[in-house]
Amino acid sequence: MARRIRLEAVAVDGLRDLLIAGTVAALERIEGSSTDVYDFRVECARLRERLADLADGNEVLFRRWGDGVTPDVEWPAGVHMCRLVGDSLIPADSEIVRVNHGSV
Repeated sequence: MARRIRLEAVAVDGLRDLLIAGTVAALERIEGSSTDVYDFRVECARLRERLADLADGNEVLFRRWGDGVTPDVEWPAGVHMCRLVGDSLIPADSEIVRVNHGSV
C-alpha cells in the first residue's frame, strides 16, 4: 500500500502583506490592457475581489503560479494550491475539483 506524504503548512511573518503586494502588481500589470482578442476585465474584477479578501484578513485560495504569488513567497514543496490562513499557507490540493469529461 502506498504511503501518503503529509504536506506541512508554511508560516511566514508578513506573508499576507507579500501576497497583497503581489496581487496589486498583477492587477497593475493587466489593468487597462484589454484588447479585441482578450478582455481582462473579468480577471481584474477577480483580483480586486481577492485584494479585498486579503485586506479583510479572510482565508483565500492561491494557486502556485500566478495569483500574486512572487518568488519572495516560500511555497510548500509539491503543492499546487494553498489556502492562506493568517500568515500561513495550508496545502489545499484536496480542494481542487477534478472533472472527467467522458469515459475512456
